[in-house]
Amino acid sequence: MDSSSYIPPSQRSLSDSDLQEALGRVRSDYEGTLEAMAFLEEQAKLRAEDNAQFSTWVEKMQQNGTPQALWALENAMRQRSGLPPLPAPNFNQIENDLPDTSGVLLPSSDREAPQVLGSARVEVETEVDTAPTDLPSYDLQISPEPVSADSVLQSVAEPVPDPVPAPSLAAEVITVDSEPRVNRRSQAISQFWAWLGLSGSVLPFGMGALLGQFDVSFLQGVLAVALASLASASVISIGSLAGKRSGLATVFLSRAAFGVGANAAPAIVLVLARVFWSSVLLWSLFVMSESVGSSVSQTITFNGLGLVAPAAVLIIATALAFYGGQVLFKAQQIAGTVGVVVGLLLISVTTSGIAWNDLLLESNRSWVATFASATLIFSIFGLAWSGTGADFARKLSVNQLGLKVVGLAFISLAIIPTLFGSFGLALARGMRSFGPDFLGAYEANFVSALADYGYPWLAGVLGVSALLSLAVILAMSQYSTNLGLHALGLKLRPIVAQPVLALLVGLIAGLVVYTVRTDVAWQLVADYAVFFAVPMAAWSGIFASDVLIRRIAYHEISLSRTYGFYKSVNVLNVSGWFVATVIGLGLVDASSPGLTWLGYLAPSLTNPDYWLSTNFGGLVALAIGVLVPLATGILRIKRQEAEVLAIEARRTELLDVLGILE
Repeated sequence: MDSSSYIPPSQRSLSDSDLQEALGRVRSDYEGTLEAMAFLEEQAKLRAEDNAQFSTWVEKMQQNGTPQALWALENAMRQRSGLPPLPAPNFNQIENDLPDTSGVLLPSSDREAPQVLGSARVEVETEVDTAPTDLPSYDLQISPEPVSADSVLQSVAEPVPDPVPAPSLAAEVITVDSEPRVNRRSQAISQFWAWLGLSGSVLPFGMGALLGQFDVSFLQGVLAVALASLASASVISIGSLAGKRSGLATVFLSRAAFGVGANAAPAIVLVLARVFWSSVLLWSLFVMSESVGSSVSQTITFNGLGLVAPAAVLIIATALAFYGGQVLFKAQQIAGTVGVVVGLLLISVTTSGIAWNDLLLESNRSWVATFASATLIFSIFGLAWSGTGADFARKLSVNQLGLKVVGLAFISLAIIPTLFGSFGLALARGMRSFGPDFLGAYEANFVSALADYGYPWLAGVLGVSALLSLAVILAMSQYSTNLGLHALGLKLRPIVAQPVLALLVGLIAGLVVYTVRTDVAWQLVADYAVFFAVPMAAWSGIFASDVLIRRIAYHEISLSRTYGFYKSVNVLNVSGWFVATVIGLGLVDASSPGLTWLGYLAPSLTNPDYWLSTNFGGLVALAIGVLVPLATGILRIKRQEAEVLAIEARRTELLDVLGILE
């Protein structure tokens, strides 16, 4: 294609402003009115011809699909919107470096229709703490077919709900592109069910076992659980809000904050952390299965449970992650519901044996230990999932209120874990009739402890519920990991990605099981959890702050182009993430081989033991991350949004492409 083909056809008709000026010169008498009518008829004909020529040229550019054609198309749309043109990029570099964006600009099986490069999908939203007003977004598309002006204007005023396709067991198509509108029909209540699969399980009861290792009273422990759950719900639900706005995955959206190219650095950390936590889940299942199998073998047959159960859970999780979509969502609903029912059953059966008066009258102990335990729980249950919030909100309808999305996610992520975690601590500390040894057994494995101390049938029910929950949680982790790989440019189909991830997770977990003693492995897990928590906390702070500053949807095309609104590198945010990570790692402690260098800043402080014992480095990294966009990014983000809104403000010009005269 020669260079002249990239030049859009010239427009012979007058622009709106020129047209109004010309009409103003027409006399207001009878002859002038006739003259004006003839003039408008001529201009309408010319504009229709211009639109037809421009539509043909747009189709050629889309079919061409080269960076030159896409750049020409982008500038043509900017010119029609009254925006300055973009400078010519290095097209050879773009061909080599950019991910495949054919799903954005060209028709494919999972897209509704070809989209115009530069079209803006805008939804305005108020702050989370007020009642937000979400305006529907629109994909402005080029179509050579005639369209009725009345029908289009009516659809803009009152959007028609997308048709709901029939459920299918086909694997979900994984892509970094935004979800097509036909798939974005989920309601805000879906966020409650999506995260109930994580929180509505036996895992929050394990918080009690974790808190039992800290020098805190019962009420201080409840406070620690509540603070950790609230912080966890905050970082995850803000990601859900971003996913609702854009229909995009979390790691891909992170490009807006860090830059299209520079986002690879935190994205790699997020993916590695996801693989780490998946391996920890499977390894902990090995340990728990062996203990539970030996404890309840008198009432239930668990032959080879230590190996069979983890293998079965991994296979089920891989299948759920492979199908994704509605299949994974239904599994989240089932596992969450079963987990809540079993949790309530545990509470109803054991609550009468707890010495509540003794617990409530316990005197306060160490407040440092209280906040240290809250930090640890937040690192495990919050930061571990902070990079997945948008992954399970991509199919939310844009018409859903942001406050409702966040609120329902909070119920699952904050209220339920606080209730179950607090009761888990009460169960560990308050079952006086079991004797002093129960606390140690509960901290080691609370399911087997219940079996050993008089509740074997309840331990069996809890064990089955735990297997179901862990299968779903592991599937959620693998599903998000594949989305992160896509954002990094490693676009593996689920039929390839999920078995490979399952094999990797199984190998890591098996290596730990058969080469490391259990007590050493627990310390290894705790140290690496702290290590990964620091850079993830720094990323979470920057990402959450960036999301809350924004008020409109992301410009999807710019998320794939280094010369778009978000550029290749956001120097300030990347530098802030690096500095926050360096400072945070210098204020945490670890004793495992390879991590003894952590805490390098603590000796230079006035109270090094305080910092190393509390591991507040993660919170310091989070705070720095939050402050960086607030201090340096507000004006930049407002400028980005002003340009996107300028495109939306010229919707009349873009509607002319459809052959519509308003």
